[in-house]
Amino acid sequence: MRVLQQHTQFTDTVAGTDLYVSYDRSSQLVLVQTPEGEVLPSVKVYWFAWQAFYPHTESWAAL
Repeated sequence: MRVLQQHTQFTDTVAGTDLYVSYDRSSQLVLVQTPEGEVLPSVKVYWFAWQAFYPHTESWAAL
């Protein structure tokens, strides 16, 4: 979350697809879009809860 608070917009590549990520500090919502403008679903979850149900999930980390 610290990365999103410092950099409210950035681009990343996942599985060969560029993604545009933006974060709204006031609502704490993340918007993820493809280059074509398609909005991808995203949810805010607590890692400990997600990891309990999906233990093989890879997590993203800022470089």
